[in-house]
Amino acid sequence: MIEVNIHELVLFENENSRLDFKAKQYDISNTKDKVSFLKDLISLANASIEGERHIIVGVKAYPDGKKNFEPIVDFVDDANYQDLVRQNITPEIKFLYESYVVEGNRIGIFTIGSCYEAPYMMKKKYENLNEGDSFIRRGSQQFRLTHSDFEKIYASRYNKEKQKELKDSYIYLLKHEFKTNRNILSDMQSFVGVGPVIVELWDTAKEICNHFEFDTWGVIIRSGVVGYLELNEIEAYRIATNDSKLAIRTVRTIAANWQRIIMWDSIPTDELRQPIPTKVTLHSYVTQCEEAIKKALRSIDTAIELLELKY
Repeated sequence: MIEVNIHELVLFENENSRLDFKAKQYDISNTKDKVSFLKDLISLANASIEGERHIIVGVKAYPDGKKNFEPIVDFVDDANYQDLVRQNITPEIKFLYESYVVEGNRIGIFTIGSCYEAPYMMKKKYENLNEGDSFIRRGSQQFRLTHSDFEKIYASRYNKEKQKELKDSYIYLLKHEFKTNRNILSDMQSFVGVGPVIVELWDTAKEICNHFEFDTWGVIIRSGVVGYLELNEIEAYRIATNDSKLAIRTVRTIAANWQRIIMWDSIPTDELRQPIPTKVTLHSYVTQCEEAIKKALRSIDTAIELLELKY
């Protein structure tokens, strides 16, 4: 679950809304420590940030950025913390507690996943924490949630849900667009190839070029939805779109050049004739065309596979 560079996080980052340092590991047998852990976890989960949050234990952090290691000797099993949280916090907070070694010092890292279901709160009374108690982290400080905080959290959730609905709609259209373009590419592939030149086949292939769809990817970029995609998705969808467009341009260019060759002899010799590629050159272009179509098909297959896997 750890995706960031923990070494850099420990050595160079100061406490903030997504990062908390603790000198000592939470003692699961100590009531005071368990209360502190529940409050710290709720606070980070409710923080007004995107992405993962971390609690790093075994490191004492000072305001000036200095860090002192207090290595962990007896590492507490993740299951103990999971059970405590399951019994006391609602909705469920997804987190993982892992051992990590930095400069020879064993520390513990709580990685809290993206928190989409805030506000998180106590589901029942536990020691001095009451049912419904909730907290939020701002910078390096912890506060009790106010009415204003609840309003902001629910407004943020509403906006995120709307953004997700918009993203899901565009993803559905993008998947349909890629599948349509893949079928068109497969049809076009059957009309082009090295061998005897049948101009009518190239004319058909050129006509097929008019039926590709590229609207959705452009809308995803212009609408800002692209910002909610992962980098590997953006790259895969961009390559699939660009490779398809390159295949189309290649087919159109070669079809036009074959037509010029066929019409060459019908042009009166006293008229200006536009220079044409030799047939040897054009056969080389045909090979390039076949490769362009194959490459586009591979790129689209990769994009569709990613879409099917993630959505």
